Amino acid sequence: MIRVLGDGTLLDVLQTYGSAACNGGPTGSVSVLRSTDHGLTWSSKPSIVATFSATYGGAHDPDTGAPIRSGGLPDFAVDGNKVYAAWEDSVPAAPTIGRIKFSQSNDGGLTWSAPIVISQTPAGIDAFIPTIAVNAGHT
Repeated sequence: MIRVLGDGTLLDVLQTYGSAACNGGPTGSVSVLRSTDHGLTWSSKPSIVATFSATYGGAHDPDTGAPIRSGGLPDFAVDGNKVYAAWEDSVPAAPTIGRIKFSQSNDGGLTWSAPIVISQTPAGIDAFIPTIAVNAGHT
């Protein structure tokens, strides 16, 4: 997924999986690569938005507990040089329940705020398929 900053810089949104231990399991990350020359070259190292537990199994049917296909891809929105990110993850207290987390960058995706949970589903109910946008009023 490519997003364009106000100055024309391109951001390539990545979701990667690794094998490092995190809370007893594998991890992944939501990150961005940057290009300041219209995509001819890209930063050699991604800016990490957040790591996540790759052991989270994804969203589940609340009645049967069966997994559902939710996509699981992060979403990013741009407002000038500000970038907003939302993605599916879990929290250590409930590692099998999906939550939507959020982080923002005020410097074009170079650094990111600490992730926070923004979903408000009832206890035990998954939140999934994050979508984020910025309107003309910059909100």
